[in-house]
Amino acid sequence: MKMNWHEDNEAYLLFGKELNQIIAMLQHLADRNPNEVKLQKFIKQLREMRSYDDMLDQMILETRIQDISEKDKGNDGLTLNDILGNLDIRKWNDKDEKK
Repeated sequence: MKMNWHEDNEAYLLFGKELNQIIAMLQHLADRNPNEVKLQKFIKQLREMRSYDDMLDQMILETRIQDISEKDKGNDGLTLNDILGNLDIRKWNDKDEKK
């Protein structure tokens, strides 16, 4: 039986409704197999997972606070490179083009 349908290191977006359906199905399976500890841990992990909306809101708020703080110090605030650097992201450049 095939066990990996997707690459392990790739991320996928689901809405709460779909995630709730997955959790409900897994919970039904767990209820029928109470000795499956790994399944219970996985369900708990899914239930406690933060949404991308929450993480994005937090990032925006923290960036805004940092920007205001820089302006209060007399600086111009954060640049795009500052914001991207805080997220460990950099702008795409010509060297990044696939050959």
